[in-house]
Amino acid sequence: MHHAPDLLLIEDDAAAARMVEEAVREVKPVPSMVHVASAEAALAYLERFPDHPPRLILLDLQLPSMSGMELLERLKAHSHHRLIPVVILSLSDLSGDILSSYDHQASGYLHKPATFPKLILMLQALSDFWFQTVRLVNDRSM
Repeated sequence: MHHAPDLLLIEDDAAAARMVEEAVREVKPVPSMVHVASAEAALAYLERFPDHPPRLILLDLQLPSMSGMELLERLKAHSHHRLIPVVILSLSDLSGDILSSYDHQASGYLHKPATFPKLILMLQALSDFWFQTVRLVNDRSM
């Protein structure tokens, strides 16, 4: 039996992904998380578990082969995936990337913090908002 994760992290940089995974363990309550390293792996994961989508996708823009922006576009065009909130987590602070992300229906845009403690604070705020406060379409309580 597969349980839907709270968070699907799409990040190709292994060190960055490990840092997010370690920071997520500091969040209370600890969200469940699945990590994939490419847009293609993310699509394969979502197709493999269509009835158990993640509650939130955390997406890096700089991905190999298919970019994060292309993936965002594909997710939002897909009838089954379009309702999953996607929050961009990027090193880019370019206004063009931010605008384009919202233009492609991202639910939020986060600039990767420079320090581990700031990452924990950001992920705690993300968790508090998306998993404790907001009602989501795919909430288990519905």
